[in-house]
Amino acid sequence: SLCASPHTFSRLPISERPMGCGGSTEEGADATGVEVEVQSPGPMSELGLSLSLKSGPVEGTAALRWVAAEAGDIPDDAIPVGEEEDGQVLFCARGEYTVLTTTHVIAGKIRPGFSGVNLSYGGEEKVGITKYQVLCGDKDATCLTRVESGLTGGIPGHAVAASANSFVAISVNQEACPGRHPGQVEDFDMASQISFAFGGEEKMDGTFDVLCYKASATMANPAAEAEKATEAPTEAEKATE
Repeated sequence: SLCASPHTFSRLPISERPMGCGGSTEEGADATGVEVEVQSPGPMSELGLSLSLKSGPVEGTAALRWVAAEAGDIPDDAIPVGEEEDGQVLFCARGEYTVLTTTHVIAGKIRPGFSGVNLSYGGEEKVGITKYQVLCGDKDATCLTRVESGLTGGIPGHAVAASANSFVAISVNQEACPGRHPGQVEDFDMASQISFAFGGEEKMDGTFDVLCYKASATMANPAAEAEKATEAPTEAEKATE
């Protein structure tokens, strides 16, 4: 398999990483009609980090990229990664959520009909973050790695990073939360759970899928690879031509 084995984990080599029932909710109400918080973030911050909310390739591969969008827009090449209980396609997006003076970059879900990305934080579903980035690119360059009962072996190789310490994950517990809902897993104590928004709440689960990019799509540093391709051949290389 071009993806990491479900039982073989290795920490994703990222040199500069920035900074769990009801159903997906529309702006202002959960699936039962109960009012939930609608949070609009402040201006998108650079955070001074390489994977802040800037458009560009996912680090490690040129096949995937984060594309800026707002107010419910979804790019044409957004990658479907999940679905509602009724089969509506869910896409992964990341947005900023600020608590006091700390801004968090969080991966969540979006679909047609949403006013923005729905994120999970502090036990709640934060609905309608109106500025966000959507994961786009070549769906065939991605695959899923199942994690059972907590992330005890590390982050699966080639996991798609959402922030400095989190990676894109998808819920799989159909009994507790029907559907497959994009969220994130955090790389803190190596025993992490998926965190995702569902029915006005933040849900957690120790069994989930991690979105990875296939080894065939690996490009650790696209800029460096492009520069290397334009370099003049060395004397040793000339001798072998």
